[in-house]
Formats: sequence, structure tokens, C-alpha cells
Amino acid sequence: MWRSVRSTVALVLLVLAATRSVVAQAGRPISDDCDGDALAARPASSLGVAFEFTPNRVWDRLLPLREGRKFAAMGDTARATFKALASGMNEDARIRMDALLNAVQQYLIRTDTSASFRVESGPSARPMEIRAGDEGEPWRVGVGSAHEIALTDSSDEPTRRAVCWSAMLARRIVDYAGEAARGTALQVLAERDQRWANFESSGYSLTPLELLVNGWCRVCRGKMEPPRAQIVLGHVLPAYLVRNGTGSRAALGFEMLGLLFYAPSRKSYWGVTLVLAYPQEQRREMGVMLHASRLGQVGITAPSWLFSGGQPSLIVSTDLYRFVQRWQGRLRDERAEVSRDLDRLRGMTAR
Repeated sequence: MWRSVRSTVALVLLVLAATRSVVAQAGRPISDDCDGDALAARPASSLGVAFEFTPNRVWDRLLPLREGRKFAAMGDTARATFKALASGMNEDARIRMDALLNAVQQYLIRTDTSASFRVESGPSARPMEIRAGDEGEPWRVGVGSAHEIALTDSSDEPTRRAVCWSAMLARRIVDYAGEAARGTALQVLAERDQRWANFESSGYSLTPLELLVNGWCRVCRGKMEPPRAQIVLGHVLPAYLVRNGTGSRAALGFEMLGLLFYAPSRKSYWGVTLVLAYPQEQRREMGVMLHASRLGQVGITAPSWLFSGGQPSLIVSTDLYRFVQRWQGRLRDERAEVSRDLDRLRGMTAR
């Protein structure tokens, strides 16, 4: 008889304990598991062994990988953490969370391996978002994704913990990777912006025709970069022909075709062009013009090409067109885009 009474009492106590656990969970708002600050404020004793899987604890253990910036390896840890927490959770939420973490992992792999991704789309991408709902509304994980997960105060504890804890950890890893990528992108864009500034201040001027030709010449420059090689085509400039005796006179110079090569910084250039000179009241002359950055242009012309016995002329000129030109078209658009991207990244870094 007493054995039966003891068994009944033990069963009642077990049911009461389970009921208290369910009531405690039901009475705890979702923010306790899905808000980073609220979760960090909970005592470790209230979480038991699960405390070791909280985002802050796992993040602390990732310090060696963080110092090595091994982003994909950190993503593997986020997926392992989710797997450890996924027991007993809602199956639909598990499938969706698996897909979200796979998207995060692809982002991290590209951040590790692709320099262009780090400089371009990587810094602005954010594949893991957690959005808190207003009172009475669900919280959403993976906002805007086809695999978005909605959680409420009534969601079961295993699902809340597996989804929110893993999402907070993944978001922290993604933010850290994005911060590193933005640092790289900021440096690259700042250097590119400086090259554009150097090209504007020190480069040879561009006529409307030359703007069109150089804007579309992809072998002349890299993507979003100022020309490293500049085509001179139909460039009109004032000139002066210097001759022995009293024959020196002003002329109109016309550079038919030429090519200029810039230093990597775009602060200096050199090159050669074919030039026609039209001196006042005399026949035209043909020759070559040498370019050397701010030193100007100097060349030799003669009344006819190669076989003339006429007196050659020393032709000197200056790039006056740069003082009246107004850039338009593709080069101007790309230069403005580089400046906008630089300002955007500086703003993101300052936040």
C-alpha cells in the first residue's frame, strides 16, 4: 500500500514539475531567446547546459578563427551549433533554417575567396536578418528570404533556441566578415578615387570624341578605372612653329592619332601623336608630337612627309583645352559612381 502511495506522489510531483516548466516557458517572452541583450542578461543557471551554445559563448570560443579571419570556418561553427540545438524543434523551421545557414555559408566562402566580392557586393550584403515584431506580432528570421521563419511567444523552446541563437551567431559572423570586407573595399575605393582625381588634374584633356572613344575602350583601362592608355584622336590645340631665322609663327595644331601611357598613379604620362600644323598663310606641315605630362608637348614637323627638302620646324604646344573642357558621358558617370561608392562605404564604416 505504502509503495503505491509513494509511486502516486512521485508521479504527481513529476507532472507538477513538467507543468511548471511549460508554464515558465509560456510566460517567458520570445525576446528572452531572440533578443541578444535580453539573452545575455539571463543567468547561466537558468539555461543549464544550453548556456554553452548561447551566441556570446560560442563567439568567445571563435577568437582564434576571428584573428585569422577564416570566415567559412566560422560559418561551419554556426551550422554545428544549430545542429546541436535542433533536437526536438519544429521540422519546417529546421528545413528553413538549414537553407538560411547555407546561404550564409556561401556568403562567407565568397568573402574568403573572392577579392572582387569583398570589394564590390560583399560589404553591402547581409544574408541573415532578425527583425523584432511589434507587440503581438511574430519575430522574423531571414527577413525577405524565401526561407523566412516566423516565431512568436508561443513557439516551442527548442525551435526558439535553435533558430534565434544560431541566427544571432550567424549574423554576428556575417557582420564581422562584412566589416573586414568593407575595410578592404574602402582602401581599394579610396585608392581608385585618388587615381581618378590624379587623372582629372594631371591627365591630358579629352575632346568629346576622345571621351566617347576612351570611355568604350576596355583594353585601355580596368573596370571603373581611369584610362591607363589614352587614345588621342582628332585633338585640336594651339601651337607655335619655331624655325631658324625669322620664319617662326603661330599655327593651329591637329593631332590626328596617338597614344598616351599613364603611370599607375595617373599622375604622369608620356606618348606620341601624329600631328598636322597649319601655320598662318603657309602650307600645312606634318610631323610627330611627343607628350610628357605637365612639361607639355614638343615635336618636329615638315612641309611634307619624309621626302621633303623643306626646312623642318620645331612645334611646341600647350594643353589649353583642359581649361574649357567639361567631362560628360561614360568616363564622367563611372568617376561619379566611384565617388558615391566611397561615400557610401565611409558612411557604413562610421556607423
